[in-house]
Amino acid sequence: RYDSPIQAISRQALRDTQLASHTISKHQIVHCLMGAANRDPATFKNPDVFDITRKQEAQISFGHGIHYCLGAQMAKLVSEIAVLNLIQHYPDISINKQALDWEKSFLVHGFLSIPATINH
Repeated sequence: RYDSPIQAISRQALRDTQLASHTISKHQIVHCLMGAANRDPATFKNPDVFDITRKQEAQISFGHGIHYCLGAQMAKLVSEIAVLNLIQHYPDISINKQALDWEKSFLVHGFLSIPATINH
């Protein structure tokens, strides 16, 4: 939720729809900014604060409803296992935050590489 890897998706309206004061016509393409939605202050208290204990209710990083990612549970589990193993095997690992190499894309947000040093 804090830093969604997918920043935007596009959908085509199946019927004319009213969204607040805007009319979305049938077949019109709508661009949804997932990264912004996951930082909505009306939904999340202190949305710009990274809080690992925050409940993940209402976040849409993996989609929603019929568009919910089929691999979401596996992605969460693989991430949890990878981070826990990394910390258990290398408790003194340090990341060079100044050398982080970011993906340069509007749609995808994440690192191309994460330079780290294992301290023994």
